[in-house]
Amino acid sequence: RHVDVVDPGTLNVSDPGGEYFFELGTGKRTAHPGWLTTAGLESDAPAAPAAAKRTDNAPDVDSGIGFIDRGGRWVVSPGLQDASAFRHGHAVIRTGGEFTFLDVGLRRVGGEWDDVEALEVSVGSAPDLVGYQVTRDGQQGILGPDLRVIVSPGDSEIQCSTDAVAACAVVADD
Repeated sequence: RHVDVVDPGTLNVSDPGGEYFFELGTGKRTAHPGWLTTAGLESDAPAAPAAAKRTDNAPDVDSGIGFIDRGGRWVVSPGLQDASAFRHGHAVIRTGGEFTFLDVGLRRVGGEWDDVEALEVSVGSAPDLVGYQVTRDGQQGILGPDLRVIVSPGDSEIQCSTDAVAACAVVADD
C-alpha cells in the first residue's frame, strides 16, 4: 500500500487492485479509475494527472495520461502523452510532439510549443514556480506563471540556470 497527500484533507491510497481518495475528516473513500502520477494538488486545482493503468508498482505513462477530479471521475480522458500537476492555475500537457497548458477550466491556453521547461525558485522546503522557458521552431521565450509573455520568442538564446535561483540570461546572436 502506498499513501500520498493530495491536499491537507485528502490522501490518495494505492493498493495493488486500485486507488482511492481518502478524506481524513470523514473517512470517506472515493475509488477512481486511474493511477495518480502527481498527488499534491493546489487548492484551486480541478484535478490530478493520472495514468490509465499501472504496471510493476508504477503508473504506465504509455497507456495515456488524463486528469481525475476529486470525485473520482476522468475530467480529461487519458489520451495525453504527459501532464504536470496544476501550479498557479495551469498544468503543462503534451500531446503528440507539442506542449500546451490547461487552465483550471480544463481549456487549452498559452499557445503550442515544441518544449516547455518550468522555472523554479527554492523557497523554504518546496520549489515555487516563477515561469516557463518555452521553445517553438528554434525560438526561445519566457512566460510568467500566469502565461504572460516576459520575453517574446525570438532568435536570441535564453540560458536559465537552476543553480542561480532560476536566473535567466538572454544572449543575442551577435
